[in-house]
This record gives sequence, C-alpha cells and structure tokens, in this order.
Amino acid sequence: MKSHMIPRYRAYHKKYGMREVMSKVWTTRGLYVHLKLGNNAPVRTKVAKLMQSTGMKDKNGKEIFEGDILLARYDFEEIDGKLETSYEKSVVEIKDFAFQVKVIGLNSYILLSDLDIKGENVEIIGNIYEDKELMKVEG
Repeated sequence: MKSHMIPRYRAYHKKYGMREVMSKVWTTRGLYVHLKLGNNAPVRTKVAKLMQSTGMKDKNGKEIFEGDILLARYDFEEIDGKLETSYEKSVVEIKDFAFQVKVIGLNSYILLSDLDIKGENVEIIGNIYEDKELMKVEG
C-alpha cells in the first residue's frame, strides 16, 4: 500500500506571527486559513502568507517549509579537480513545481532534494518574514 504525504502548512500573519495552519477554506471571496493560536480558538484570516512543508527536516530535526532560510553546505568541483566546500545562506522556494533552494545573492537554484538533508549539511536559521536581515548579501 502506498503512503501519501498530506501537505502541511504554516502561515505568517503580521499580528499573530508564524502560526500552524489548522485548515484552508476556499470561498467565492478567496482563500481563508484558520491559524492555531495556542489554547485559544483558531482565528480565520485571509491576509496570511501561506507556506507549504517540504516534508524534509534539517540537521536539528526541524521541519523545512517554503520561505525558510537555510545555512546549507555546497560542494563545488574546481577546474583543477579539487573539491571546494562552502556554507551559503539559501531560501526555500517553489519553482517549476518543485521545492528548490536559491543561494542568497546568486540567481541559481538547486533542487532541495539534491542537498544532503540527512547529514549535518542543512540548518534552518530563519525565514523570509521574521528574519529579513538574513536576506542581505554579505560583501
């Protein structure tokens, strides 16, 4: 029997911050989400930024979502055959119907599944809504 992943979502709301999405409801007025607010009843809103889980976890066991900023290890082979390693800040995006990461400051993408998620190579260091300072290119 095949196992199917049920998509999980979180959402960022200016007033409530990053919250788990309890449910999504399409109406004639658009998409509404119900955000979990601790022990309180969920709040229904239309203005939250919705982010889907990738189904993968970082080196600390934290679930990776679209919009997360990662510190990821990249191995590059130099012209002389040497293997160069660098750690770069990258953003998780959905591009061409797949989860991809974009190195901050570069215009190149790599499939998230191509990174070595199982090892010590990927760590969530923030997200694009709450940690905008991490998006700055260091120079």
